[in-house]
Amino acid sequence: MTSLPPQSLIAAVERAVGQLPSQWEKLLGGRSNALWRGRTGGADLVVKLYLPSGATPLFPNDPAAEYQILQGLGPLGLAPEALAHIHGDFGSALIYRFVDGQAGDVTLTDLAKVLRRVHQLRPDNPPGLMPSGSGALLRQASEILSRCQDDPHGVAARIEALRHVPPIDGVETPALIHRDPVWTNVVRSSSGVVLIDWQCPAMGDPCEDIAIVLSPFMQVTYLGRRLVAQEIQEFLKSYACAETVARYRTLAPFFAARMAAYAQWCTEAGRGAGKSAVPDELRFSEISEITEL
Repeated sequence: MTSLPPQSLIAAVERAVGQLPSQWEKLLGGRSNALWRGRTGGADLVVKLYLPSGATPLFPNDPAAEYQILQGLGPLGLAPEALAHIHGDFGSALIYRFVDGQAGDVTLTDLAKVLRRVHQLRPDNPPGLMPSGSGALLRQASEILSRCQDDPHGVAARIEALRHVPPIDGVETPALIHRDPVWTNVVRSSSGVVLIDWQCPAMGDPCEDIAIVLSPFMQVTYLGRRLVAQEIQEFLKSYACAETVARYRTLAPFFAARMAAYAQWCTEAGRGAGKSAVPDELRFSEISEITEL
């Protein structure tokens, strides 16, 4: 991908927002899509071009859903300000205001509080419903693993073992969830903490977002290291909802088994999973370890 957007996309941006950025800067960090910052001399914009290969078995890549979320959450300061959703021979792209700040420059307390705030929202135009509960997690894990060619670490055996654990029902009241709140998707701006990359939102179990933050695979991939027990406790305490935290503790083995399957898929797909990703998730899936958090 070049440093400039495709010419047809540049022309579509000008038509959509009524101005042409004087300078383009390719943004790094996007694993699923291509992003550029357009410098306008005022409030800069971002152009996000959705790539056909962007979706994965765990994380959809839906531009319409992201645009809808930005329209609702942008005015609340929880997401970037949406400008336009455009289509053309380039595919589908989103234009939104650039959030001036450093991605990942947030504390675990910041992250817990912004997620708690999002989970308390009930949007007028909500995204689709995501199945929840232990049975749904095991079905997702099995489906992801079925896409893999190999299972050298015994993910299937862990999934089967969890089928014998007393089931946990789906969440009674689905909440708005981001689904991918990793460190690179959280920006500290002058006005507060903003979540970006909303391409896979859903109404579902808030434990989904907690599980992503506490996933060993996600930590190593996006933070560069594992969180220690004290940091995990800090995050869970700062989330400030004992009921949801208790639910997460019971579901954590199931989330980790699903992430182990996903890590195996990422390994085979060449999507940056380290050698320890699957074993780390399988260890985290052991109930004895979760209850010690």
